[in-house]
Amino acid sequence: MKHDSHPGNHWRRTVDQFESSTELLSMLQLQEIDPASILWIRFSSNSDSLDLPATGFHYFEITTESVNEVINREIKGMEHPVVVIEGMPDCIDDIEHPEMMWQARRQLYLCTSRATAFLYFVIRQEEDNQGIYNEIDSLTSQLREPVPVNQKGKLLPETWSLQFQWRPEDIIGVPDFEDSKPDAVEMAEIEEAEIELADTES
Repeated sequence: MKHDSHPGNHWRRTVDQFESSTELLSMLQLQEIDPASILWIRFSSNSDSLDLPATGFHYFEITTESVNEVINREIKGMEHPVVVIEGMPDCIDDIEHPEMMWQARRQLYLCTSRATAFLYFVIRQEEDNQGIYNEIDSLTSQLREPVPVNQKGKLLPETWSLQFQWRPEDIIGVPDFEDSKPDAVEMAEIEEAEIELADTES
């Protein structure tokens, strides 16, 4: 992406992580962002006593029972300049039940991919979520800001980079669960991304 002209290459904190929804809400209000531009998805109960439905955001509180229904009916296919993910889907780090874990991660992907400019996570570091907390922290710390590229002594335009580290024995297979096949909305998004990639490479 070294020749990418996306304005995000000159922005900062396009992806970030917060410990509390109160902290994030204060930041968004300080920036005077249009509330209608913000999609706020809550997977966990709110401990900050915030009346988020009154903010004017596109707000969804998703419970375990309603997660697929709400995502498919209200969220999939939509786009918002700012997306906030508060909490995590159940089982997202449950390696003892791989199918449920990958289902939860797909749910998270469908929600996070609605962001066209800014993506924020609200996740509190607790004893029972250390794994996913560290995972999100690693992703946000790497993607928080673009970095300059030094190639053979020549400074190239800023770019984004993301590194993954794993051991072969840690790899968990992805099950072929029923919801894994892309629907019409997802296929349209895939085709659009392929066209944009082809235009970039030409």
